[in-house]
This record gives sequence, structure tokens and C-alpha cells, in this order.
Amino acid sequence: MEKQIEQEIEQKKKLPEEIRKKIFKKTFVNYIVSSAVLVYVLAIMLGNRYLEQDVFVLISRILVFVTLLTTIVLFEISYKRADKTYSGTLAMYGIELLVLTVFTLFIPHIFYELSQTMETNIIVGAIYSVLYYYFIKTIAIYKYEEKKHKETLSDVKDIVKKEKKK
Repeated sequence: MEKQIEQEIEQKKKLPEEIRKKIFKKTFVNYIVSSAVLVYVLAIMLGNRYLEQDVFVLISRILVFVTLLTTIVLFEISYKRADKTYSGTLAMYGIELLVLTVFTLFIPHIFYELSQTMETNIIVGAIYSVLYYYFIKTIAIYKYEEKKHKETLSDVKDIVKKEKKK
């Protein structure tokens, strides 16, 4: 009897396939976004190396405009979908893109007014920050979804509701 109860508890602790797929989808999207941000930063570095200063500054200004416009659109969509499930996700992507916009805004200053050592430190720091941020975010998503699933398994809420009705 006790073994059966222990097996039942262990079975409930395991994440169902649908929950694992949902977590995988969210973490995969984060992987894609982090990869896109890293490619963006690397493209900026290559642009600085192979383009003339005037052209690079013009391109960075255009990138600031485009990323800022995209950020505003993401914030507006998430605000209009405030009652939907993905509004928080869109708002989070908007915040991430806003940080990327601020980084892009300072790119000409970083490349043309700071020393080579400082420039390298800032770029490497940005790359590591992106990697750490998305790694921690992925872990947080997993833990949050796991906790949310475990809360649905708890019978305590149902018992309390039944007791209040009596």
C-alpha cells in the first residue's frame, strides 16, 4: 500500500509530456532570441571593422530608429492584449529590445570615443551579459512552469474549499 502511494506521488511529481513541450517551446524561443541578439552584436562589430565611420554611424542611427519603433509596437501590442496570456511575454521582449536599443544608441560613442581596450571590454561584457541573462531566464521559466504545475496537483485548495462550504 505504501509503495503504491509512493509510486503515485512520484508519478505526479514528474512533468507530463504536454507541460514539457510547453517549457521546451518557451526555452527554444529564448534560445532563438538570444542567438539573434548575439548575431546583432556581432554584426555591429563587423560593421564597425569594415565600414567607414560615417556610414557606420548612419547605419547605427537607422538601427536605433528601427529597434525603438519595434519596441514601441511591442509595448502597444502587449498593452492592448493585457487580458491575454502572452501580453507579459511581449512586454518582456519589449523591455529586452529597449535595452538593446540603448546599447545601439551608444555604439558610435563606444567605438569612436573610447580606447580600444575599453571598447573590447564593453562588447565582451555585452555578449556575456546576453548569455547569462538568457541562461538565467531559461532556468527561471523552467522553475516557474514546474512550480505552476505542482500547484495544480495540490489537493489542499480543494479541501479548504470543501471545508468552507460546510
